[in-house]
Amino acid sequence: WKGLKYSRHRPTSARARHALTKLGIEEGTLTEKAGIEQLEQLRFAWRGDKFEFAILSELGDRYADVLDYRKSLHSLRQAASYFPHSDRADSIARRMKEIFESMYIEDGGRKIPPLSSIALYQEFKELTPIGDKGDTMISKLADRLVDVDLLEQAGDLLEEQVEFRLQGEEKARVGNRLSLIRLLERDPEGSLTALDRTEVEELPDELKQQRLHLRARALAEQGKEDQALKLLAADESLDALRLKSDILWDLRRWGDVGKMLGKLVPASPPEGRLLSEEESQAIINLAIAQTMGEDNEGLKLLRDNYSLAMSKGPQGDTFKLLTNSHDSGSVTSIAEELKQVSQVQAFMDQYRNRLKTAPLSEIN
Repeated sequence: WKGLKYSRHRPTSARARHALTKLGIEEGTLTEKAGIEQLEQLRFAWRGDKFEFAILSELGDRYADVLDYRKSLHSLRQAASYFPHSDRADSIARRMKEIFESMYIEDGGRKIPPLSSIALYQEFKELTPIGDKGDTMISKLADRLVDVDLLEQAGDLLEEQVEFRLQGEEKARVGNRLSLIRLLERDPEGSLTALDRTEVEELPDELKQQRLHLRARALAEQGKEDQALKLLAADESLDALRLKSDILWDLRRWGDVGKMLGKLVPASPPEGRLLSEEESQAIINLAIAQTMGEDNEGLKLLRDNYSLAMSKGPQGDTFKLLTNSHDSGSVTSIAEELKQVSQVQAFMDQYRNRLKTAPLSEIN
């Protein structure tokens, strides 16, 4: 082979160089990277027959081994398009699908940078399997994109999925995820559009309720708070109470805010443990609402029940100022300052917190 490497007969020289490259990789005298570079050079040593097809096929496999999926799929696509009548063309197509599926079904494209994963998906999306397998792939990729805060790209991916791939309950389920993403992007119109385009009859109650809550949040963000509150009027679920509290807080309807937050804060603190940060903030928010709404009786009850528990946390001094001061003007001034920085975003915060510990696909 070493002698034939310099043969003036180009096909013989190319095959000898190929054999030496493969041997070097197998014996470890050539690194995978150096071997790939030599194979790339060999692509142009002799072109147009089974040799070029074999080189492109081998490059596809070797690029996949070093996780360079883009070059892997490009090499295999060239092999398939340059030699469509080859007796191995079908096997090349199957290999492309295997590589593509392994990238996304196993871990949602985590082997490569997130922007590369979505770019590669868009470039080769014709390889996406039909049916549940393909939907699982898209779902995992969307999870990955949301995990790294690429919300717009994740939303566009799900938008295409509900438009062209899904029907029935699953379409509505993914529509809810898309609606949430648009809310997280601060795009209430996009959120409502997602719900409207995925409206389906005969859905499970839990899914219908989630859609109702997302619609109400989107309407509120469009300045249609009264419509949102009307939608939620008969709903006393925890998410609905959080959502109504958010909307009423934005409207500065302090008496109503106090009533809603009062339903979310237990009558007495939990025994045997300290209050969590979320629980402490909920109590501070209730104290602010009661102060702004001049609910002195509610403030007294809150102080009697929570003074000891709040004193053990970082917001103890704030709670004491709000509930113990005899100077009503001073207390109102403190509450006025606090309400500017303490926006109750309990409903959306619940989703944000869930997305920190679980993928988007597990919200419904």
